[in-house]
Amino acid sequence: MISITHTNASSVWRQLSAPPQPRRGPPASPQQQPQRRAAGAPPRALSGVPDADAPPFTKLNTPVYSLSSSGPGGGSPTLNIVTYASPIAIKPARKYALGLYVGTLSWQNVRDTGRCVLQILQQSHSPLVPLLGKRSGRDVDKLREIEAMGFNVASAFGLPVLADHAGLMELRVASDFIPCGDHETVICDVVGWQDAKGPAAPLYTAYLRQTGFL
Repeated sequence: MISITHTNASSVWRQLSAPPQPRRGPPASPQQQPQRRAAGAPPRALSGVPDADAPPFTKLNTPVYSLSSSGPGGGSPTLNIVTYASPIAIKPARKYALGLYVGTLSWQNVRDTGRCVLQILQQSHSPLVPLLGKRSGRDVDKLREIEAMGFNVASAFGLPVLADHAGLMELRVASDFIPCGDHETVICDVVGWQDAKGPAAPLYTAYLRQTGFL
């Protein structure tokens, strides 16, 4: 695994507001090609609910995040898509609110360890969205699948991340887990961050809709 050490706070926040720019990812084999939305099918929110049947906030153009976590002692590492993630405070400490889907391996890992890494995906990571967002880490080794699709896995803050992320933040749980139906909400302190080492084209939901991944 590759180790990433470069840090730059201001660049991470600037990338979140940058307009999306087209960018191609590495080619996948025919067996690894992700399933895109069929032509003429209604766009879907990351929750899987058709946009036509969902409230207006599901149609907003928002950054796409992936959460990295592992269980106690580093076991059961996994990455997933976090549909609900938002910065909520700056002082005296930067904080993020996360909505974690109940019953997932990521939810269990964060509950057990109280920490995770939130990474900003690149446009080139679009083909990974079905794997990270629609398949369970309990059923598939996502790290192996990511590398099989031509992406490199690195290490940051002791957790696996995509080597060419657009920026990432180390989060530590700072609240109780609040039941919200199919999700639980938790507030986290931002205790560390790293900038992308190369060019960054952060992934937004509008780009996923344009390219048929959403």
